[in-house]
Amino acid sequence: MPSLRISFQRTDEQIQPGSEIKINWNQIFASDDQILQNPSTLLLRPKYTVAMFMGEKELYSHEATIIIAFSVIDQSAFEKAWENDEARKIFHEKQIMKTLWPILRQQVLDGMTRLGLPGIPLPWII
Repeated sequence: MPSLRISFQRTDEQIQPGSEIKINWNQIFASDDQILQNPSTLLLRPKYTVAMFMGEKELYSHEATIIIAFSVIDQSAFEKAWENDEARKIFHEKQIMKTLWPILRQQVLDGMTRLGLPGIPLPWII
């Protein structure tokens, strides 16, 4: 299983100097996305989509699926906590996002540069 899958593309639109760029992004988890590879390793596969627009025209799109592994020290405590929807939501939205966001930011900048676009950084998440 690959640990990273990335695709990105640009349209023929050119970024006009001084233009306002709108950035849409999303983090998605599959409904079955809790893979216990063995009793001590949790694998998650968040998928990130990023799109940049100038007005209504899409300039750039980026999709990345990243596999991230966590060590599970106490299996029974993990299973009990993972059943709690609120705890799982906080883990996805805070821990996973803050861990992977710097990687995604760099991937987007690299993708734009490879396609001949000026790099537009994603905002920091604090």
